[in-house]
Amino acid sequence: MGSMEYSVWKPLSGYIKELMRIREELKDTIFLGRYTETMGVKVKGDNFLKYCTHENPQTGKRACVLANYGETVGKAWVVFEGGSGGMVSVYQPLAAKKTAQPPITVTIPPERLVIVIEN
Repeated sequence: MGSMEYSVWKPLSGYIKELMRIREELKDTIFLGRYTETMGVKVKGDNFLKYCTHENPQTGKRACVLANYGETVGKAWVVFEGGSGGMVSVYQPLAAKKTAQPPITVTIPPERLVIVIEN
């Protein structure tokens, strides 16, 4: 019955805070954009990884949200189909944003997510 300030919940509270920050930064694509299921991206990864895609209706830029439902670290290879060949940004809670040239390989901790978005 403790609050999120309870010591057991503090790591989860920090993770949720980071998710909220990323959500706000990417809201035009992921939350206000068009959900496109798994279209427009190729992903090769472990069986316990799930993913979905979103598209920003104003810019046409796409995002891929990858979630690791496993109990071990997962890896995924990601490339946007028909992309411009430009850079992508990788968002991961509690880590600095990274930019890379696709295709890229991302590492996803257990029970966590990573977002890859076209720049």
